Amino acid sequence: LLPDGYDDWVIFERDRLRARFVSAAVRLAQLLTATGSAEDSVGIATRALEVEPWSEPAHCALISAHLELGDRAAARRSLDTCRRVLEDLGGPTESVTLELEHRLTASH
Repeated sequence: LLPDGYDDWVIFERDRLRARFVSAAVRLAQLLTATGSAEDSVGIATRALEVEPWSEPAHCALISAHLELGDRAAARRSLDTCRRVLEDLGGPTESVTLELEHRLTASH
């Protein structure tokens, strides 16, 4: 939305649309993984992270898709990236992330 616009309303609307896109993309990635289309889920989750790299739900969707595909190395890399982002933000880790980490280490 108006990439060269910096009025308050433009910034607010751009942020709102970005958040809606990421939320919808994460939900789509979750549904794709749940219905056996984890490869497509990887692409959608990756796109969500390109738009909002600090989205923990998008990181979780990507990790879940990699685990569903049996790609433990990619899941580990995605989890490591997620952990770095969370450390940079200084926020708490969601229970979903902790569960995925447990799944990854338990299946080792």
